[in-house]
Amino acid sequence: APCKMTIAPTDTLHQAVRNQDWPETERLARLRLMEQPEREEYLFMLAISLTMQGRPMEASEVHADLTRLRPREPIYWSNYATVLREAGSLDEALAAQQEALRLAPDDANQLTSTALLLLEKGEHAAAQETMRLALKHDPASPRVRIQAARTCEVCRKHEEVEALLEPWRTWLPLEEDLQIELGDLLLSNGDGSNAVLVFEDLVRRGMDNPRALV
Repeated sequence: APCKMTIAPTDTLHQAVRNQDWPETERLARLRLMEQPEREEYLFMLAISLTMQGRPMEASEVHADLTRLRPREPIYWSNYATVLREAGSLDEALAAQQEALRLAPDDANQLTSTALLLLEKGEHAAAQETMRLALKHDPASPRVRIQAARTCEVCRKHEEVEALLEPWRTWLPLEEDLQIELGDLLLSNGDGSNAVLVFEDLVRRGMDNPRALV
């Protein structure tokens, strides 16, 4: 007689995620999806595992499934946009991100993500306008201010960059990538001494990203 596949408890999948064991996360998520193919939690974990293994195109297919299951959930659209960008599909990424923004028009994070994609496409005026809206909704957010400064830097508005980054000392510590971007912006805007302080803080925290070792 045929035997039913035995699947480990869900906690085993969560443990794999906590351990950042992405191949095991993928394996367990796929096993669960064989029984529950539309379970959001399993799809999301599968998408994360594929992304973390450097397979953004495969991850984008899973994120597309999530947007079909929950078409009014902006975070699924923005996640979809992120992996599409990583896969090199910039136009499709912008379309997905704009759908996220349509669903959450006052969300500063969605506005910021949209502005960055517009900036990458070379649509500088639209990027600046979108960042202005993000700043309006969350003027104190370090992420919003740093990305607004990045937009201003591309447009050579150096005084605005300086004003946006002025409170940087109160923001530390930041997530590693964001703090590196802060240091890069200070450096490119002619504030090398403070950029060194930002990078030195990362080194003291044990971050090993080579960009922090300038």
